[in-house]
Amino acid sequence: MKQSNLCAETIRRLPIVDEIGELVGILTLDDALQLLSEELLDLAKLVRYEQKKESRHRP
Repeated sequence: MKQSNLCAETIRRLPIVDEIGELVGILTLDDALQLLSEELLDLAKLVRYEQKKESRHRP
């Protein structure tokens, strides 16, 4: 099975360009992992909150 170029290479940064192709930023792997971890933490907190709320309303 052939790997894609992104998987075969160690890509840690992606350029972010606008509609005309000008660089507007760089997304790093660390940035993406930080954002993902924050989102997952928020989701876990929400699930825990809902579980507690539900258990209070059960007979």
